[in-house]
Amino acid sequence: MARCRLLIVDDEVELLVLLVREARERGYDATGTIDPSEVLDIVRSRSPSVVLLDLHMPRIDGRDLLAKLTRHPVTPAVIILTGAIDDFTCELCRSYGAVDIVRKPFDPDDLFRRIDAAAKLVGAMGVR
Repeated sequence: MARCRLLIVDDEVELLVLLVREARERGYDATGTIDPSEVLDIVRSRSPSVVLLDLHMPRIDGRDLLAKLTRHPVTPAVIILTGAIDDFTCELCRSYGAVDIVRKPFDPDDLFRRIDAAAKLVGAMGVR
């Protein structure tokens, strides 16, 4: 049985493949995309509990996508994944609804603990 439905969005292909594989091995129902323009359609069709979202991507800024996700009718918990973030951007992401921010490089065990916590938060809010 899957721990939760997880969508991973990152333009770094190798990292995306690694994260999706690791998530599936840990029991998550994981999907990934390198194309941020697909995210809203994937959220509509798969209803993930948690979205792991890279902040810096080409074509669509992660902050803009975060704002759109948090206005979605069924809002997933969003965890920002980023290599660089300043205090202002961190607070902006939290004000847009990010439940957590993870900096690259990261410890995989810590990342998946945070994903579990976000999934529990969504469940406790009665969203899923």
